[in-house]
Amino acid sequence: PKAIEYLLKASQIMVKGGPNLLQLLMSTYNILGNTYWGEEDYRNGILYLSKLEEDITQWTPASKLEVVTLYAGLGAAYNVAGNCRKAIGYHQKALELIKESGTEAGTDYNSIIMNVGWGYYCLGEHSKALEYLKNIELVIKKTLGDGSEELFNLYCFLALANTENGDHATSLENLMAADKLKDKKGKMRSEELLFFYNNFGVLYTNLSNFPKAIEYLTLAENIPKKASGFEHLEKTVTFNYFGLLYHRMGEYKKALEYLSKAEIMIRERYDDEHPELAVTYDILGMVYDNSKDFSLATSYGKKAVAIAEKSLGPTHPRLMKYYKNLSLSYSHEGDEANAEECLKKANLSKQQPNI
Repeated sequence: PKAIEYLLKASQIMVKGGPNLLQLLMSTYNILGNTYWGEEDYRNGILYLSKLEEDITQWTPASKLEVVTLYAGLGAAYNVAGNCRKAIGYHQKALELIKESGTEAGTDYNSIIMNVGWGYYCLGEHSKALEYLKNIELVIKKTLGDGSEELFNLYCFLALANTENGDHATSLENLMAADKLKDKKGKMRSEELLFFYNNFGVLYTNLSNFPKAIEYLTLAENIPKKASGFEHLEKTVTFNYFGLLYHRMGEYKKALEYLSKAEIMIRERYDDEHPELAVTYDILGMVYDNSKDFSLATSYGKKAVAIAEKSLGPTHPRLMKYYKNLSLSYSHEGDEANAEECLKKANLSKQQPNI
């Protein structure tokens, strides 16, 4: 907080100083953006990185590497903030500059490609996500070797995309490959382990292997929370996965406890339109539906739909799923007119081409 206070004061002085202080001002915006990012204040982080983007064309000399770093930072910020379409746009800009400079054989290129794949996964375009992720596997092996951190992360991303596609066998193969790399590597960063354990947890939930799902999600839950944006989001995902797991097991009280934790964590750092909050509300709707509290079920189902319509768009497969769950709750409540309307919207969402 003190660092931010002084940086803001400095930036105000530099703005008044005119063109002579432009490069110093740009450096200050960059530091402010990344400092806010470290504090998990994503709105201000994006704000100052965007200010840097507005003026970087005037920054002489502004190397392509500096601009790539800026675009990659904005892409990562928008990914965590839940605006995946904007995230993809910035990562694509970064990729274009990397290709222009002929520096594809580097970690930045690999990680940006993975982030583009992740963006398409978040948008529900799973085939496109898998296309990006599969194409980078050989590049990583060639440039960084078979035991690299990038390859571990790639296998985790592939596992999640394959799980979402319903290809659980391939997802398990991906995670087993990641597990071998984890054993070779030894000490891992906590955000990597969170992502890894969450992947196993949701896979085993979908396979109805509940003891294994509990084992891996408990490992994720026990990782101490730190001030990392991705890590904060992944801890929220852990709680949502626990909610889904206990819902499937019929332990609704436990499901509600974890979903309450997820909602609190999301609201700590993100706005009311974050896609992960829609996940929480959708599972809450299912839990209340199975608990025969249909009024609360439809209330949470409507919230999930409203968020998904704004943050994911009309073609996203999750929106179709939320409409179907809401339709079921309306039907159980005896409101057949709204139940039928939701089913129509679900089918319309399915038929629309991806934009």
